[in-house]
Amino acid sequence: MKHLNEYISQKNRWNRFFGKPELRIEAINQREAEDLFRSLANDLSPENLTCDGELRGSALQRKAAMLKGAVRDLEWMGYTAPEDAYF
Repeated sequence: MKHLNEYISQKNRWNRFFGKPELRIEAINQREAEDLFRSLANDLSPENLTCDGELRGSALQRKAAMLKGAVRDLEWMGYTAPEDAYF
């Protein structure tokens, strides 16, 4: 759950900035899990993953591992990615 905790922590920083409610890992529902899968799929797109080519090497590998780990954590919790979340 380490990766999902890290990802949700990042999402919550943005949620606070935009005045949106924060996510709590222990209280995720199906709709929130599907939104997280979609967000992770978006973050794993080549442009976003590499920050338009600015991120390389070990930093890129760490980011990819965290995002893919968050996907696995959600799956481990029993959630399934929606069809429109492409990995």
